[in-house]
Amino acid sequence: MPLAPDLLVKRRMRSMLVLAVLLVAREASADCNKPSGWDIVADIIDAVAGSSSSSSSSTSSAPATAEAACFDANGNMTECAHSSSHPVELVIGTAMRSLPSALGTASGTIDHEGESFGYRASGAAHVERAAVVSIRVTTPIVPHIYLGGEVEGGVFKSHTAVEMTESGLHGTPSINPSTLSATYAGLAVAGVGGNVGPFEVGAEAAGGVRLMSYSFDSSYGACNTEDSLHVAMPVLETRVRAAVEVYPDVTLGGTYGRSVIDRAWLGGIYIGWRSN
Repeated sequence: MPLAPDLLVKRRMRSMLVLAVLLVAREASADCNKPSGWDIVADIIDAVAGSSSSSSSSTSSAPATAEAACFDANGNMTECAHSSSHPVELVIGTAMRSLPSALGTASGTIDHEGESFGYRASGAAHVERAAVVSIRVTTPIVPHIYLGGEVEGGVFKSHTAVEMTESGLHGTPSINPSTLSATYAGLAVAGVGGNVGPFEVGAEAAGGVRLMSYSFDSSYGACNTEDSLHVAMPVLETRVRAAVEVYPDVTLGGTYGRSVIDRAWLGGIYIGWRSN
């Protein structure tokens, strides 16, 4: 039975395609430096399959987000540095400072076993000396100018004069200044500074409020108790600072300052750490 014309044409085209593939494979395999014909055929098939799969996946997947690239001085691509636009310096220090007494003459009451007694303290003529520890954080707002904050706490030996003003059923209690009293301060800091090689120098002003807590010990028979008088005072002082870099981003320095309000002074040392 004779074949249909269209079936005959398909068979002839198939035979010609097989013959062409065999000729390509034979010619390519004759040269050992060239890939074999079968490799060429495989590459053609892979290319066709890859193009079809990539075209289908490109329609279903979202476009990738481009990332910014950074280059070094030689034009080579490198990892972008994430620098901070506002570096921060943390400073921990210790100092000795003089504190003119802000107590003046003040009165208080103290309780002993249900009885209440009045007392009077006077510190107008005394200048206290305190050992303090401070923590401060500053950041530059423009080159060579910085702002920050500082907290301070310490102790001092009070020389306040104190006396009882009332008596009870069993006489008059005794009262004396405690061995140590406390001082606390919160300050805002503004200053200018610069570097000379590994050295840093600067000048600043600090202002805020200081709380002085005067403590007293009292005895009445077998009862011992204590009481405190708290006085707040303004602070405004100028300081100079100098430091040397002892390790990358770590400095060791000293500071000296004087009060603008009274004759108080301070002198101390500190260690600082600066973020990149």
